[in-house]
Amino acid sequence: MKRFISIAVLSFLACVMTPLAHAARAVPMPKYRNVVIVNTPKENAAKETHDAIIAGVKQSEWVVLGDDGNTLRLSVDVRGKHSVVIDVHIRENEVDIDHVSSQNMLYELNPDGSEVIHRNYRAWIRRLLGAFRAAAKSANLPDPVDSTDPADPAADSTDSLN
Repeated sequence: MKRFISIAVLSFLACVMTPLAHAARAVPMPKYRNVVIVNTPKENAAKETHDAIIAGVKQSEWVVLGDDGNTLRLSVDVRGKHSVVIDVHIRENEVDIDHVSSQNMLYELNPDGSEVIHRNYRAWIRRLLGAFRAAAKSANLPDPVDSTDPADPAADSTDSLN
């Protein structure tokens, strides 16, 4: 009987702890809106932003899946275990980034409409934005006035998946 109780208690704890471990790694989905990539005159901004993004992708682990001129679909695969697909919408010198899909990233759409995803999603997007800005800088395009991460101004440095 004691063994049965021990097994029951361990089973109960496993059921309770698994969602808690999941919750510790999943965070609210960051929203990337109006992210300035280059600081350039309006008439050339969209093309220069697009070119900086393409150059930045080439310097990163991300790949271009589609390009209609105004929206780029990008994908990243990490160690063959985790993947993310995003859309980068280009407007003048700014971009919006939308999550399209992911594998093994703890993504959930909650009943209230809020979304959560693995905490490292933010770090991956932050590095991608850095690659865009580095490519723009190497093309001698003006730096954006504010290059902080709009989704997390106090950005963490979590880069590995747990």
